Amino acid sequence: MIGFAVKDGGVRVESHVVNGVRVLVYRADDCVIDGFSPYVKCACLPAFCKWASDYGLRALGYYASRESFWVGDLKRQAERRGIKALITHPRTKQPPEWATKMGDSLVYLKPNIYSVNYNISRSMMREQFGEHGLMLPMGIDVPAFVHVQTVFFNKFPVPKAVTYIVPSGSGTALSCLAIALGPINVELHGIVTRPEKSVQRVIDNNTTVMFRPTIKLHSLDHQQDNDIDATWPVTKGWERTAYAWLKKNVHSLAQPICFLNLGR
Repeated sequence: MIGFAVKDGGVRVESHVVNGVRVLVYRADDCVIDGFSPYVKCACLPAFCKWASDYGLRALGYYASRESFWVGDLKRQAERRGIKALITHPRTKQPPEWATKMGDSLVYLKPNIYSVNYNISRSMMREQFGEHGLMLPMGIDVPAFVHVQTVFFNKFPVPKAVTYIVPSGSGTALSCLAIALGPINVELHGIVTRPEKSVQRVIDNNTTVMFRPTIKLHSLDHQQDNDIDATWPVTKGWERTAYAWLKKNVHSLAQPICFLNLGR
């Protein structure tokens, strides 16, 4: 059985009201055990790192953005299994708080566009570890992690609804949920702050149109406004953005509605 860093009782579902409409909230942000960042991705890291160890990998790498607060969890879970973590990040005047805790696992690069620094990071990985190292793309969009996170959504299923609101970064979690749900008559609304084409490519690479629900992507600027009136924790930019979209569109959505709170 694949192990997840999840509290006893799994993922709870709460009922909240948004603009007078009842909304079910899947609290994946609050299911993660102590010692891990409260993010659904982190609940899956023990199982993923076990796969990496079983596969014979000696190193896992990730090019982190300012919001990659979870990479410390990746480092700890990898090192527990004797796997080196190589985390790269652009040098800034004020590094994010998580970066100051990474020690020699963090390598600073000159500020540049994602593709350039990702390729630099991948070259570093190859030089140091050859075929025994794996450079992870944004969102850990690799088949093994997609499988693990899909198993998560199968083991801890979302409640039955007609409309699902999914805060989406890379599109990996949205893909995993679509696979877990299968070709049923529901709509998944992915609220994205990255280019839609990039997120759509991740979805298309991981799922088949015939075997997934209807997926609709909506682009919004990252919401950082502190004046958020949600009655559940909406603290990260992805969740704030998705909540702002839900609040604006809730009366036009088919009910029941489920909001996936994936991190905080």
